[in-house]
Amino acid sequence: MTPIVFLNTDAHMLKLYVRRLNILFFILITPIFGMAANSAETRKPIIPKHLRISWTSDPASAAVISWSTLQPTENPVIRFRIKNSDVDFSVTPTVQGRFQSVKSELYYHHANLVGLTPGTAYEFQVLENGKTSSTFYFLTASAVDRSFSLLHGGDSRSDHDTRRKMNVLIAELVKNSFEDDDLSNDIIALAHGGDYVADGSNLTQWSKWLDDHELTIGHDGRMLPVIPARGNHDKSELFNQVFGFKEKNNNYYALNLNPTVRFVTLNTEISTAGDQAKWLTRELKKSRPNYRWLLAQYHRPAYPAVKAPGTALQSWVPIFEKYNVDLVCEADGHNIKRTLPIRGNVMDSTGVVYIGEGGLGVGQRTPKTDRWYLQSPGMSDSASHVFVLTFESEHIKGKCIRLDQTLADEFSLTPRKIGKTQAFVVTGDPQYLAENANKPAKLDPYSEEANSRFIELIKKFPGQTIPKNNGGGKVSTNLLGVLVTGDLIDSADKSGENYSAMQSFEWDRYQTDYGLTGKEGKIPFPVYEVHGNHDGPQGDTFIVKDIIKRNRSRPGVTNLSENGLHYSWDWGPLHLVNLGMFVGAGSNRRNQFHYAPMGSLDFLISDLNEKVGDSGRPVILSFHLHPNGPAYDWPPQDLKLFWQSIKKFNVIALFHGHTHGSPPSRIQWNQEKFGLSVDGGLDIFNPDDSGAAKTNPNDSKNPVGVRHGFLYVELTDRPGTKRDEFIVRSIYTKDNWETHRWGETWTKKISIPER
Repeated sequence: MTPIVFLNTDAHMLKLYVRRLNILFFILITPIFGMAANSAETRKPIIPKHLRISWTSDPASAAVISWSTLQPTENPVIRFRIKNSDVDFSVTPTVQGRFQSVKSELYYHHANLVGLTPGTAYEFQVLENGKTSSTFYFLTASAVDRSFSLLHGGDSRSDHDTRRKMNVLIAELVKNSFEDDDLSNDIIALAHGGDYVADGSNLTQWSKWLDDHELTIGHDGRMLPVIPARGNHDKSELFNQVFGFKEKNNNYYALNLNPTVRFVTLNTEISTAGDQAKWLTRELKKSRPNYRWLLAQYHRPAYPAVKAPGTALQSWVPIFEKYNVDLVCEADGHNIKRTLPIRGNVMDSTGVVYIGEGGLGVGQRTPKTDRWYLQSPGMSDSASHVFVLTFESEHIKGKCIRLDQTLADEFSLTPRKIGKTQAFVVTGDPQYLAENANKPAKLDPYSEEANSRFIELIKKFPGQTIPKNNGGGKVSTNLLGVLVTGDLIDSADKSGENYSAMQSFEWDRYQTDYGLTGKEGKIPFPVYEVHGNHDGPQGDTFIVKDIIKRNRSRPGVTNLSENGLHYSWDWGPLHLVNLGMFVGAGSNRRNQFHYAPMGSLDFLISDLNEKVGDSGRPVILSFHLHPNGPAYDWPPQDLKLFWQSIKKFNVIALFHGHTHGSPPSRIQWNQEKFGLSVDGGLDIFNPDDSGAAKTNPNDSKNPVGVRHGFLYVELTDRPGTKRDEFIVRSIYTKDNWETHRWGETWTKKISIPER
């Protein structure tokens, strides 16, 4: 066999350009004269043979340059540098091997370029057998948020002539995209959805495909990188050898097209469940919060216009919907389609749009236009085509261009309202306890130990890893605040002896540790407390009066009761109300009961009507006493009034203190009864106490109350009204916060109305 000869001239580039003009002329006149194409047959091979570029890792800094030879070559390398620069060339060696084939002999060469500069044109040459090729160039993807365009298509097998005409059209689209100053027009790559050839184990067919792919090279040497997906006709190791994948690679991967666009390529030709679905879940969960646009491509469609659905419908569509993929690119069907937005197998304006289905050369089929997902605003058609996707800050603009350069479809997508999580901590009963002295100088040693350790834990809590058994992920680094459900200190329900001095010391210490706005104390986020029975059973202590003063400066408060004790605020869609000791009518305590409600019921009724109304917004209420009736001093008549005041609102949780009890727990209440699980029940959470430890008067070495806990709460507002989620996780200790562990997790779907 005669080895390929490399030339130090660009004459062959001129031949390629002339041939492309011949094919382009044919494309333009075919609709008029209906002629058959044969002008492409005169083109001579480009040198080096089968030159191509693949993007399979980081397009901003890496690329795989590949080509073919008829025989093994000696010391083949790529030399490259920034285009039109005077710097010395860098040199990268290649990996070469024989294509897997019994009947044909052909050798592949792959040069893996790394460490490239983003958003930069690189020129390169192939050096082989003492010869140097012509100069070609390509662009790396940008590392800044800039607009650009991407081509997508699939199924370039079978019809040799149409494939070559489509490749010439692609080259012309790329050329034209760079001829103005509008960056959004610049086409940076072709995402290919698979089925390059009819028989993926036939090297002759691959060789012809690679010959034809040379027509996408610009007359000035511009190369268009390919982002390859595997199709059902591509089932052999030749696919990996063509595009530079490692042997037996699974061919699913994700890459950045710029810092705001994540592009995921999947493989429908292996199991779509199992490892691939787990990888996809991890990828989308990680990527969705960090990218404006999230896309996927693969071969066999989940929502086909002709065939039966592929297994992606069961394996991947729920994951796409969970993480709000913006656009999915499919192939295989041999037609044109764009679905209406789909969520839960119905039309939903927040759903996922699917486009496709392959027209880069294969013969086209007639779509089944009666399928529900192809109805308006979806569409379907039949023609050889390629999609042009333009990524801008406010839109993805899509065009489907037929071979005759007419427009088959045009659409626009806007950035999603990505699910936003409101995260906060709920704790209770720190019960700061001073030493029993007329001038206290310190806390009880076990109160000191518990509260100091808890404060340090909360300071370090953001960003901590959540165990997989509790849902995984990380604690939010943007905690909105801490709810404290009363009993801030220990001694304000007592009088005489040293209690007055102890109360002052305890209250000062609480304020020093907890602060108010996240700036004054040791806790780095705002604090929202209520008073408990240890802070003033009748609401007449200086602690309660100071809470009233603090409420005037508490971050975000939008409503205060007339007496200043009860208050409400909003965190995103969530409305929160703090209601003191408990919810009851009037200001004073009822006969035979211990505690005064301080006008909490009247405030709750007016607040919910004014701030929530019929909006359907989720509501959280916090107070000190457990609502389980007289057993915890909540008068039954007030409990009934309380239920009546909240039953028409979307109350998703009640948080209380007072009962301690480690670890944190949840029960439910439906007005008729309390229980672990009650039909139509409202969730009631006990966060446990955070610091109510003290010296045992009968055994100073064995303290009491060293079991504590708190709750980490997340409310996630996702697009649509049926996918929102409320999660409460418990954290607890058995040793006064020397160690701690994650406990139970409670999760439920809730409804947050679109605003």
